[in-house]
Amino acid sequence: MGREDYARYTTSWSAPDYTVDDNGKVVGGYVPEGPNNWGRWGEDDQRGTQNLIGPDQRIRAASLVQSGKVFSLALPIDANGPRFHTRPAPLHWFMMSGSDQVVGSPYSAADPDFQWNDDMFQMPLQGSTQWDGLSHVVYRDTMYNGYWAGNVTAFGGASVLGIESHRESFVGRAVLMDLPRLLGSDPLAPATVIDSAMLDRCVEHQGSTVEAGDIALIRTGYMALWDPNFTPKEQGRYFDGSPGLGVDALNWCDRNEISAVASDTIGVEVLVPENPEARRHPVHCGALVDRGLPLGEFWVLDELAADCADDGRYEFMLVAPPLNIPGAVGSPLNPIAIKWLPAEREAGYSPGKRRPICSRIWSSVPMIDRVSACEITGLSSSPAVRQRWNSSTWNRSPSPSHEPSISSRSNPRTTVSDPGQCMNAGISIVPSVPAMRAVQPKLVAMAAFTTASSPPACPRTAATCSSTPVSPIRP
Repeated sequence: MGREDYARYTTSWSAPDYTVDDNGKVVGGYVPEGPNNWGRWGEDDQRGTQNLIGPDQRIRAASLVQSGKVFSLALPIDANGPRFHTRPAPLHWFMMSGSDQVVGSPYSAADPDFQWNDDMFQMPLQGSTQWDGLSHVVYRDTMYNGYWAGNVTAFGGASVLGIESHRESFVGRAVLMDLPRLLGSDPLAPATVIDSAMLDRCVEHQGSTVEAGDIALIRTGYMALWDPNFTPKEQGRYFDGSPGLGVDALNWCDRNEISAVASDTIGVEVLVPENPEARRHPVHCGALVDRGLPLGEFWVLDELAADCADDGRYEFMLVAPPLNIPGAVGSPLNPIAIKWLPAEREAGYSPGKRRPICSRIWSSVPMIDRVSACEITGLSSSPAVRQRWNSSTWNRSPSPSHEPSISSRSNPRTTVSDPGQCMNAGISIVPSVPAMRAVQPKLVAMAAFTTASSPPACPRTAATCSSTPVSPIRP
């Protein structure tokens, strides 16, 4: 067996025209000509764009959680889930079961006078909801950061770029891009190409923000078309028609410094070639090999998307590390999205209602710089957000500098007299200037309070609250 060219089988074999150094790096071989992250975080880097998530980003993500809803984004791992035909169905069997214990089993001799159940599991690591490791894809014998494909062997696994390098990764802020809701087509039509312009429109439509280090979750709705009774030919047609990212979408990831991308399809990218003359699976190659940008596949996003549409918040904390399997090139996982759910919503808040502030919310706000007003400052250049902002009852306009500002100057058009009015107006409290800067370019309200020794009475029970209801503005 051999090959006549990269990834081309033949009975002959030709020696490659490159060498490999003592660090396992290709010398004289493939080097990306376009955007790439080779060497950005060091010549020995094996984490890629997960380096964009640091302590500050994790703290920022955690701040989104107050009293949150939790969503599992994983498929059940069984024989009914979508999987590529080269990957066999998972196998689950028992070594000891309750029925064995009832009937009596020689296996009980392993631990007399104790009853238990034990089971085992076997599956392809990319056979369900999963992350692609950076060693999963090879282009011209080369992996991310210039590592040689020969570093992955059948005997030893991946000696570099293994999924264990990400065992503490994928914990941070995430944003859902609900493209069917944007386009009014659920699911997206087969072979829909998602480009940078579509992603920008989705961000604007949702009123979302995208920050450096974010994990982007791309919903297409296409998983709803899967049928476990598909014949092999029908499976092929289903997967071939997957909508997904086009090559241009990688530029959006670069521009926004996205740390990972996951979707509800088999490959994240559109599988009908945009350019038949280009390299095979160009998004996989451009993401994993050139950028070190991990890809997640077969993520379950419908329930999360419905909740995001309900409360208007598409940003949340995501906890999604892979299994710690040394030398593996991918891993199944159970990603958990933790939504931002204000405590006052538990008391019956719904979009369009006034949100009262009560003592328990007030007492949770850190003591910050004291000024005598709550000044509302717009921080968004989004036309959609500008329109909502300008059409509010207060007729405010965003700050032209797009920078947060704090002031005690009295301005009847932008200032309200107490934090209760801020909450009633649908404005959230942001505790500090650094936190404000972290959420650009959103609409932000900075609530700064007098030095009152006790919290104000809850407006739900006090008759002193006379603030005028206004259209809620989602910060």
